[in-house]
Amino acid sequence: MQRQKGIIVLMGSGELTSTMVEVHKEILARLGNDPKAVFLDTPAGFQLNADQLSERAVEYFRSRVGYTMSVASFKSRDISAFDAEHANLIL
Repeated sequence: MQRQKGIIVLMGSGELTSTMVEVHKEILARLGNDPKAVFLDTPAGFQLNADQLSERAVEYFRSRVGYTMSVASFKSRDISAFDAEHANLIL
């Protein structure tokens, strides 16, 4: 079975606002049935509140966009910090 190509969307803090909900819904709709949304926390990994930012993104997608989002955590170069469960989602 061949995998369908996905879309990588780069988001900043402004993308978790109510004005962006329809944009996120449209992007996910382009992926057909059962799209997978994954938040990669690497860009925020240096911040002390990186886990809270991930939680905020997950809650935003659940409550406002209507999709379940998982978190792929890779906040440092230490590969042991990577959540291997999510490796297939981002590769």
